[in-house]
Amino acid sequence: MACGPSTGAMIANYYKSKGYNIRGSSYYGSDAKLVNHLYSEMNSGMWGTTLTNFASGLFTHLRHNDSPTIWRGLAYSDSTAHFVEYKDAIYTDRPVTIRYDYFTNNPEDINYHFVVGMAYKAVNGSDYFGIKDPDGGPNNTSTNYYSWSSHSGDFAMHLTIPQY
Repeated sequence: MACGPSTGAMIANYYKSKGYNIRGSSYYGSDAKLVNHLYSEMNSGMWGTTLTNFASGLFTHLRHNDSPTIWRGLAYSDSTAHFVEYKDAIYTDRPVTIRYDYFTNNPEDINYHFVVGMAYKAVNGSDYFGIKDPDGGPNNTSTNYYSWSSHSGDFAMHLTIPQY
């Protein structure tokens, strides 16, 4: 169960691609080695990763290079009323960690699953959020959209915010 560390790797690589002085997959030699590194830093175990350990481990990782960037986070255990915060994060190029309590993704349902929120759109007056699922593997390039009103009560979210 490495969806938490995989999500952390996706976020670290994203910020690395934006020019932040952090260690991405290239530093470790592969995506898998970065995920294994984060697995340890996030204190993951056979039952997965808690959102608290995810945030703590990701911040530890982001600070390895002694960058002048200050990293802070905001966590929402119930995301229902926080679509504005989600949209603001995406609009300002900050991917969002989403930790589902119960993730329904046909054909299977998964308890406690991490994904990266990275898009949003409105369809016929309803808000939708877009995710990348690390379980899709390295060839997963699709963005899956879900209704905010139907899903947001089933997940917590964490915003990782860089500041100078």
